[in-house]
Amino acid sequence: MFDRFFIYAKPRLTDVKPSSVYVLNQDLVQSQNFSFLIKGKPFYDIRSVYLSASNPQMFDGITFYNPFSAVRKLSADNIGFYGIKLPLFSYNENCISFEFPQIPKGSGFVDVIVENEAGYGKLTVGSRLPFEKTFEGAIDIQKPCVSGIKVVDLIDYFGEYFISTSDDKEILESQFSQNIIAAFYS
Repeated sequence: MFDRFFIYAKPRLTDVKPSSVYVLNQDLVQSQNFSFLIKGKPFYDIRSVYLSASNPQMFDGITFYNPFSAVRKLSADNIGFYGIKLPLFSYNENCISFEFPQIPKGSGFVDVIVENEAGYGKLTVGSRLPFEKTFEGAIDIQKPCVSGIKVVDLIDYFGEYFISTSDDKEILESQFSQNIIAAFYS
């Protein structure tokens, strides 16, 4: 009987903290924190880190990248993508830290792509846990980052999920059948 060993050199991103951020008014830049810590392995000889947004309006300067197009054995597994390249990041064997280079301009999800000489890994792929249905009614539970980093623009959020009245007030119905009136900011 032979033992089989598999050696993977591509980065595998397994989690991110925080997995969601809220964008405040663009004028409140100093009070917003867009620092992230990616967990995974193996993070050796990282060449580049990219952010790929589900909403193309989220970032300025989105470009098409295809870093392995000229490498015949890697190009099929590492196809091109649209994103922005991070100018600055730091890493060790199991963690990568970075900040968004600009404030997102809308809601959506941001995938993190990490490149080394063996290929690239994506947060949305590496964080997916295998589902094993061990009993009837089992539910496939995934980490929050399986869709990427969730970005919620509070202006979009309040405009979509709250109803305002003509006098710029919001009317909610409570569990006691009494109206609750709160100021609505638009």
